[in-house]
Amino acid sequence: MKLSESKEEFLNFIMGKLSFGTVASYGGSLNRFINKTGDKAVQELTLRDFSQYKMQLARDGRKSSYIAGELSALCNYLKFLDKQFHLKPLDILDVKDLRPVVRAGDPDPLDAFDYDLLLENALSIEDRALLVLLFNAGLRISELLGLKKEDIQVRELSENGVISRNVWIRVLGKGGKVRTIPLNSEAVEVLERYMRFLDTKYVKGYVKLFPYSYSSAWRKIKSIGEAAGVRVHPHMLRHSFATALLRKKESIVTIAKIMGHESLDTTKKYTKIVDSDMINAVNKLVPVAKDDEVK
Repeated sequence: MKLSESKEEFLNFIMGKLSFGTVASYGGSLNRFINKTGDKAVQELTLRDFSQYKMQLARDGRKSSYIAGELSALCNYLKFLDKQFHLKPLDILDVKDLRPVVRAGDPDPLDAFDYDLLLENALSIEDRALLVLLFNAGLRISELLGLKKEDIQVRELSENGVISRNVWIRVLGKGGKVRTIPLNSEAVEVLERYMRFLDTKYVKGYVKLFPYSYSSAWRKIKSIGEAAGVRVHPHMLRHSFATALLRKKESIVTIAKIMGHESLDTTKKYTKIVDSDMINAVNKLVPVAKDDEVK
């Protein structure tokens, strides 16, 4: 069995079990590995193939975290070969040992100036909606692309005798977990404009708000970044959401609730998040502040 053939078998196997973003990422890792090693037979794989691939990534200036991610994807591929086809060309533990030690570090967020540049270069309402919702709601790209028209909700919240009307989105996150997120005024304004555009474009109706593949959405954001002179990828906007709120002294527990972090079960032991906390949090991003230095 050739590497290219087994790659397709692997991607078909994980399709539906993992998010399409993860499937696309694994596919990219395998394509890059095959381009480096050649489309040889699986049985001919050696540890040297993986070692040379690691060295090539390092020569290309890739960070340790990137290299570790590539090798982890390849390890999962090798596990699949062993489980499904009883093919074990080499010891997976040897490949795992090649992974560089990744030291925990800060995410790589955008600053407010770069975000403004991106918005200035988002010339279509589709591009602007992508950017604004990823940043202002802290969404994963897979969560954004999974949004449907029915996921837009309008709620009334009464607090201290004052009733406010808020727009929320229902998000399907990792592991099939559903959460709802309030939108601030910037996100609501852009979303309403975008939905009017969709009503005009799809006169027979539509279901998905963003009918793009993972790769096409990624390319759209990259293209906007190139026009703005800003290095950006979808997950960077999610990092930027969290960082901006932390700089504004927002509770890390509230941020975890909005973002759907897996550690939420732990944080629930200490603090109960209420809807008004989440609304107040996202509203702090309007207008996008030119953040002062963290004191």
